Amino acid sequence: MQLQMGQPSEELEKIRQENAALAYNERKLKAAVGLLKQALVAKTDYLKEYQEKFTELAHKALRLKTAFGILKQDVASKNSRLMEYDAKLSASLRNEQRLKATIERLQQELASRNGPADRERPARERHSVWVEQHEVRSFQGQIITTIDFCRIPPGTFQMGTPGRRRQVTLTQPFLLAKYPVTRSLWRVIMGANPGCFDGENCPVEMVSWNDVQQFIGKLNEVIGSGRYRLPTEAEWEYACRAGAQKAYGFEDDERLLGKYAWYEKNSSCTQSVGETQPNDWGLYDMRGNVWEWCQDWYGEYSTHPVTDPAGPFLGACRVVRGGAWNCAASYCRSDSRSRFPPGFRDNCIGFRLAAFPVHSKGQGSGRGSAG
Repeated sequence: MQLQMGQPSEELEKIRQENAALAYNERKLKAAVGLLKQALVAKTDYLKEYQEKFTELAHKALRLKTAFGILKQDVASKNSRLMEYDAKLSASLRNEQRLKATIERLQQELASRNGPADRERPARERHSVWVEQHEVRSFQGQIITTIDFCRIPPGTFQMGTPGRRRQVTLTQPFLLAKYPVTRSLWRVIMGANPGCFDGENCPVEMVSWNDVQQFIGKLNEVIGSGRYRLPTEAEWEYACRAGAQKAYGFEDDERLLGKYAWYEKNSSCTQSVGETQPNDWGLYDMRGNVWEWCQDWYGEYSTHPVTDPAGPFLGACRVVRGGAWNCAASYCRSDSRSRFPPGFRDNCIGFRLAAFPVHSKGQGSGRGSAG
């Protein structure tokens, strides 16, 4: 009887355990489903965010594509304009060549009208070169030395570099020394030589603009007049050009410069004055050997026509002209200019005297001869 009653009790216990296991598994399944739902929601949010970013990038790509299209059109337009400018430039160059050919033909016709005798004479033979020799005497009246000056006529010329030239008119004649001031002349007046190089007939160097003013003051005191001075920059370029507008004053062939100037290709120091060929007005060493101080303060000059210019009223540097023994050929051009402070000295800087003619200003002895 007891055995029969215990059997259902075991079955019920077994059922309860199975039900408890089912309930536990159900809870675990529900928990897993909850986690999956949370993960799905997170993934959905991420996908939405990604979709938004992708949409934004797509919009940016569209904008870039539009901008690139506009840029491409702009480049095509500019290329078209460049091709148009290139065609115009080519036409202009052809016109320039035709114009040059016409000018050369007219020059040949003009030369043929002047006759062969006049064409074959050098320019300096067609112009009278008037040289004055000034005697420098001691206070006792003895001749200490002489200075040769070339008489420069008044005139009008184009001053400056191509593309920035101005018409300059010099209304008065003036005298310009045939040679740069030598070491010998400096020693006679000042009593000592400041230069680095040997050779009494070489240009004096290592002289500042201020030193030159002292030299001129003593020279005028010895002569007893105020006629000696530095040339203005306009006077210097006018005399250097000697009536020619070419860059070097001769055939404009840089290979010929060595005949007229001491510069970096044919010299390693200063050389005796007067050993190169003169320009058409009889002036030696206007190019190379030493830079030459001018009276003017340095400044940019305008392109308007001027008469007897004397440079700016004030400045920081004084003008030097002509190039030197250590300079490239381009510095020896008629229009080449540079500047240094008035107290600056260097072994490539000297100067050349200018003077007023006797009839215009000052006093002084001298005798002239046609050269």
